[in-house]
Amino acid sequence: MATFYQNLHEQLITELQYDRADLDRELAAWKLKNREGNDSLNQFYRECLELGESHYLGDNFEDMERNRKLEKVYFLMFDLYLEAEWSRTSITRKLNYLRMGQALNHRFKVDVEIIPPDRCKYAEQFQERQFDIEKAMKEFPVDYSKCEREGGCVCTVAFVPIRDQNGKLIRKGN
Repeated sequence: MATFYQNLHEQLITELQYDRADLDRELAAWKLKNREGNDSLNQFYRECLELGESHYLGDNFEDMERNRKLEKVYFLMFDLYLEAEWSRTSITRKLNYLRMGQALNHRFKVDVEIIPPDRCKYAEQFQERQFDIEKAMKEFPVDYSKCEREGGCVCTVAFVPIRDQNGKLIRKGN
């Protein structure tokens, strides 16, 4: 197994608490059925991560441990997609949604700011603009399909605290 896949295998076990014996057994069975090399391994781990995503997915953004594990799943998906040279747009979308959901549960009010990558003329229009986070959760301001970056959209989100006229952070409920 190539080093990349060995590292991914170990991260599934250590970071996401996959059972080592079960994962090893599933991988061995997969290898017996599919002898196509890295493409087959990529598909195996893709299915493992999709299973992990469905396990941790939900709307309870207050569960920080679940959020951390789901975020780890998405970062591993990024790595896997890069290894296979696939588009990362769908993972970017999911990761941004997760981060915005977490920010909604923060005790201070925040807006969302889009951080566009280099080499995307479409995304430049979002630079240094802030959006209401609740509206962005319902309809993200960036139309991922218009991305001009090779490999897909990697626009990320940052959170900007909302301040009152005296420059103090505004607590939710005020």
